[in-house]
Amino acid sequence: MKSPPFHGSRNSHAAPPARKQRYGIRRLLAAALLCCGLVACGDASFFVSFRSGIVVSDPSCSSSGGSFDLRETGGLLVIVAFESDTVIVRSGGGGGCGALRRGGVVRVSGRESGGVLEADEIVVE
Repeated sequence: MKSPPFHGSRNSHAAPPARKQRYGIRRLLAAALLCCGLVACGDASFFVSFRSGIVVSDPSCSSSGGSFDLRETGGLLVIVAFESDTVIVRSGGGGGCGALRRGGVVRVSGRESGGVLEADEIVVE
């Protein structure tokens, strides 16, 4: 008995190596996006935010922290809250809540949650 004629490779049903690699990268990318989505949409939903603008109200300061209103360069008004361990620095030296003044230009980084930017660092320019 003769075997059927041979056409192509033994694994003709297998995808070429370059195609397999593309599918592997796509799966990896899809898994990474899924993980990011789970982190962003979990119970503790917040995202890291970097904002800059002008302080539009006199900051309220206490030993435990404080807050102020920040008008971003695009016009959006944001409430910035900070705690006693928030790093507040002024370009050229000094820092602390006393460095914050109405009309001052600041850069703020922190976590935004519920419409309030909880500052980790405030740089007064």
